[in-house]
Amino acid sequence: MFSGGVSEFVYGYEKRNLGDLGVHLGRRVRARANQLAGGKIPLRPAEVRIRATVIGASQYTVQVSGNTIYLSHPELLPLRNLQVITPEFEQSETITSADITSSVRKALQRFDIFDSDRAVALAIRWELGPSYPLIRMLAEGLVGAIERELMPGAGIISIDGIDLKDFDFIDIGQELPDAKAVPVVIKSLIFRHNEQGRGHHHHHHHH
Repeated sequence: MFSGGVSEFVYGYEKRNLGDLGVHLGRRVRARANQLAGGKIPLRPAEVRIRATVIGASQYTVQVSGNTIYLSHPELLPLRNLQVITPEFEQSETITSADITSSVRKALQRFDIFDSDRAVALAIRWELGPSYPLIRMLAEGLVGAIERELMPGAGIISIDGIDLKDFDFIDIGQELPDAKAVPVVIKSLIFRHNEQGRGHHHHHHHH
């Protein structure tokens, strides 16, 4: 039995060439497995398939949140393995809550998150300052995008000052006593050197 992304090629479920060695590797593994078994050991499909086995290929960083966090239900913490979703929207004062709603929906769709029970962390980049009407508009946009996912009275864990990217996963620890902050462990895949990922941007120094 084979699992992982390449197994999709071993079993022939995946036909596309995704620009890596997967298709060739899968074909060779299949041929070799048939050879070794002399036809006596059946190749069984896995009931639960897992596309990518890159769990080991990550780097851990720990950050402490800023000090303007809001925890409606501190007992919801710790939370583990939240997938980070980063909606992209224009940082302009003319932005509307409908723009925010559609950018969050797009981001969720990008990761097939709709109607799933996977927990996600929305990472919002906000350069427009703390003016009440704008923050209120942001909140309305967020609620518009996720209200059908959220039960009324669902808890809010809102933390700031954390540097996140798509494809990161985070653990949020319990509130640090006296610090009004929470520790956050960020698990990032490490093969993102072609992106402007954390730690990989060679053009200028971090501020």
